[in-house]
This record gives sequence, structure tokens and C-alpha cells, in this order.
Amino acid sequence: MKNEINSALDLLVAYVQRFGSIKEENIEEFRSHLQQNLLQRYQGHWYPDKPAKGQAYRSLEFNEENDYCDLIVSQICNDLGFAPNLLGIRHELILWIDPYEVTIRLGNHAFPKENQQLVVAKFDTEGNELVRNDLDSLFYQSRIPMVTTTVSRSSTNSSPCNSASCSGSSTPQRTSSPYPV
Repeated sequence: MKNEINSALDLLVAYVQRFGSIKEENIEEFRSHLQQNLLQRYQGHWYPDKPAKGQAYRSLEFNEENDYCDLIVSQICNDLGFAPNLLGIRHELILWIDPYEVTIRLGNHAFPKENQQLVVAKFDTEGNELVRNDLDSLFYQSRIPMVTTTVSRSSTNSSPCNSASCSGSSTPQRTSSPYPV
């Protein structure tokens, strides 16, 4: 479980470093808190013999409806004293953290098709990494245009989140599985 969570967080942190406006020293604190939260949250919801079981519970969803701010991630941001919008996430994305595999869907797909979930990392049953894709290769594979504008860094990291989604939302439901049926 820890390998899969770390792979997902590596990708999320790479995204925040590229597009966000959080101070570098706060990014590592954010990562550490989110890692602890996910490790605790996924206890009892991790099924190596049935990786598809509990996928919705283990997903992190960033979309327009929730102001690009997953509930779990939003709570970590608020606990650390900065607004979730400082993460810089402005692409629709869903990260699924499953036993042996971390996948992502970039973009809003009203009619999900095969292969819209891209592999972030894949592991064997002993925890050895078999596949790892970085942020650039995932954006290239998804054909989502990269944002090339420079984002100015905030010096305070304390703007409030005025969105109703920062106070709570339901767990997102996976629209399709990356696992073959």
C-alpha cells in the first residue's frame, strides 16, 4: 500500500510544483500529511486479492464540480493553513490508488472509453516497481495541453477557500475500471 500511495503522491507533488503556488518547504509537509492520512484511511479498504474492490473509496478526484479540490486533499490543505486552490490543479483528473497499480484519468470524458486511465505506476506482488510514468509522459499520452504560463508564487499561502466544496463532498464514483473484465 505504501508504494502505491507514494507513487500517487510523487505525481501529485510534481503537478503542484509545476502549477501550484505553495512554498517549496510547505509542499513536503503537505505530502507527509497526505501520506499519513491515506495510509490510515486505506486500512481495511485494501484488497490485494481483489484490487478493484473499494476503488471509489481510494480515488482522489479533482474537477470543476468540487472546485478542483478533492475532499481529503482539501482538508489537508486547510489543516496546514493554505487554500486548496494554491495547489494549482486546473485539469480534470482522478487518481486511483489500488493494490499493485496507480492510474490516472486526465480530462473530462463524458463517455469513458478503453485506455483513458493511464498507468502512473505498476508493482508486482512483492512490491517491486514494474512501470513508472512521469507527469510529462502522462500529459503527452492523454493529449491534454500543458499550461505554459508561469505562476507567481504566493508569499502568504493563506488565502481562504470560499468554495462550498471545501467543506465536504461525497466520495467520487469510478466511471470505468482500468482492470480488464
